[in-house]
Amino acid sequence: MIKKEKVPKVPKMVAVKKLPKLLRKTYTHKAFQKKIIKHLYIEHDKQLITSVFKEDVAKPGCISIPTDTTLPLQDFKRLKLIAKQIKKQKGTFKLVPFAAVVIFLAAVGIGVTLFKNTIVKMAMTQGMQSVFGAKTDIASVDLQIFNASLQVKGIQQADKSSPMKNLFQIDTVAVDFNLTELLRGKFDAQNIAVTGVAIGTDRTTSGELPQKAAQQSDKQEEKQQSAFATMVSGKASTSLGNAKDSLINTFSQYNPQNVINNLSTNLSSPKLSQEIQSEVEALIPKWQDKPDEIKHSVEAVQSSVQTLIDKDWSSISNVAELTQALNDIQKAIDQVQTVKNQTNTVLSELKSDTAKVKKYSAEINAAITKDQALVQKELNRIKSFSIDGTKTLISDALNSAAYSALGKYYPYVQKGIGYAKRMKSSSNPNKESAKVKAKKTRRAAGRYVYYKKNTVPRFLIENLAASGTSFEATVKEVSNDQDIRGLPASAQGTLTLAGYTHSIATTVDTRTNTQSPLIAADYSTKNFPIAASLPILAVNSSSAITAAITADENGGFTADISCLMKDLAMTSDSFEPEFAYNIYKKALASVKAMNVQVQAAYSEDNGLSLTVNSDADKQLADALKRLMNEELDSIKADAQKEIAVLLKEQTKGATDRISEYLDIDSLLNGEGSIVDNLTKQLNSKQDEIRKEIQQKTTNAVKEQITEKATEFFKGLF
Repeated sequence: MIKKEKVPKVPKMVAVKKLPKLLRKTYTHKAFQKKIIKHLYIEHDKQLITSVFKEDVAKPGCISIPTDTTLPLQDFKRLKLIAKQIKKQKGTFKLVPFAAVVIFLAAVGIGVTLFKNTIVKMAMTQGMQSVFGAKTDIASVDLQIFNASLQVKGIQQADKSSPMKNLFQIDTVAVDFNLTELLRGKFDAQNIAVTGVAIGTDRTTSGELPQKAAQQSDKQEEKQQSAFATMVSGKASTSLGNAKDSLINTFSQYNPQNVINNLSTNLSSPKLSQEIQSEVEALIPKWQDKPDEIKHSVEAVQSSVQTLIDKDWSSISNVAELTQALNDIQKAIDQVQTVKNQTNTVLSELKSDTAKVKKYSAEINAAITKDQALVQKELNRIKSFSIDGTKTLISDALNSAAYSALGKYYPYVQKGIGYAKRMKSSSNPNKESAKVKAKKTRRAAGRYVYYKKNTVPRFLIENLAASGTSFEATVKEVSNDQDIRGLPASAQGTLTLAGYTHSIATTVDTRTNTQSPLIAADYSTKNFPIAASLPILAVNSSSAITAAITADENGGFTADISCLMKDLAMTSDSFEPEFAYNIYKKALASVKAMNVQVQAAYSEDNGLSLTVNSDADKQLADALKRLMNEELDSIKADAQKEIAVLLKEQTKGATDRISEYLDIDSLLNGEGSIVDNLTKQLNSKQDEIRKEIQQKTTNAVKEQITEKATEFFKGLF
């Protein structure tokens, strides 16, 4: 098989007449250089143009492209493009548009000169009011564009929560900016000086915004409770519950009610009490009406014989009357005897039930005595106080307080993270993806043009220094793109409020390839008052605090906090049993200082972890053990007394029923005694009347004998 030779492809040719008019003209050598060659910057383009222009035969001293020339299609396209590019470079002066531009620029210049300060003041006022939600007052603004400076005086920012107070006020803010960068659309504040800073000053007028503006500001601040806040609230409740349980369990073995509950299966008196109560309650209805019935009969007979008992029969001289009285007394005795027989019948029937009830009373008293002995034996087993339940009591309580503090302050952490994230996102996010792949085109060799490296981002504050009453701060490298300068933003300062100095150093690192956290902050203060109040622990102290905090852009954070508490005062709400509260209160009062270490971390993947350690746990446990062992005997004695009271309460139902029955027995026997007494009184009166009759009869006989004897002797003489 014979291989065919490849025939070279003949390029397509194009006539010169199709070139743009610019290249079909005839030029002098000078005009050619000025109008064509001067506008070419690529050597290959110059060579192509020079090669097609020839000396014009018709016009000596001039050059042009011969009209009969044909060009390869590729060269034709290149020449056409060169002509187009040259034409774009050409400009013509037009008076009217030029005058309009001049007038516009003059108007803009005059407008900026007249209104620049007002515009800047309005922008600052609206921006600050939007951020702080309260009125912003600015005394004056002076923007010097050509001097590249801005000066703001008399800034007063009202406090939203207290409209008659300023959140802060500033005497002067002086800004030196780079005018060259400003003309390039960048703000580069090389130095900012803030002086006369004061916090919490009084206002002469209210700083509250009009209702509509305030509502708009409020809407920006409204937040729904986050899952983090819900989780923290639950953990705070759990920690507080653990601390309460530890405290309760510590003293549970000395709680009289717990002792009884633990021995409930071995105590006999409560169960026996229920059985006896049922038995006695069944007897009471049988006898509860009898006392009234007997009493009615006794009172009736007592009323009928009382006159006979009360009368003085010695004053009656008539024997016949006395004899009749004797008969009345006998009838009364018979009546009383009838009632007595009735009463004795009831008492005879009552006697067996009463014996049964008294037996019940003896049994329940014996059971109570036995149970008290059992309880005493149980209490005697307690030889010393166990500190197991108090080893982490204070740490658990402080854990709850720490969770509550996290829930309170985490929104501010989120807000700070949000500011840092917006700063990072503004620094050309996804830079790799933002790179547009250059269109691959064949380009002739040309000139390399090198530009100066960009070292200034669109927004930059190189240095800021602020000072005022008890306030100093420096801020560096605040920018919208930290990758350009390769430096993170940093700030450090001190603030003295109410005599307490707070120091903080913060770094915000939004660089793309950094290994540092988004936010890192170190905080310290001394002699700062701390107060926390929980049902089982209230703390007041003067504290030295140091904290190291980091945060990432996903909302995670770490915190390492050390707190040395001096002049410590710890108290607690009262609880039962009272002796336990008194000892716990004394133990808390014995702890005068403690060191608290808090480690906290949160991330979306691992959730929240919080650890609180304190040397006060051991101090409290040792104090509780010492106090409890010192008072152990008296505590057990008091517990025994309280247990006796509790046992009495548990058997109260039976003892009350027994007492109720014995009251009925006492009433019936009382009525029997009354009847017996009436019988004795009537028998006594009966004997008395008989003696009176006998005496009166004897006296009458004696009188008759004396009278007869007198008459007899009178007859003798």
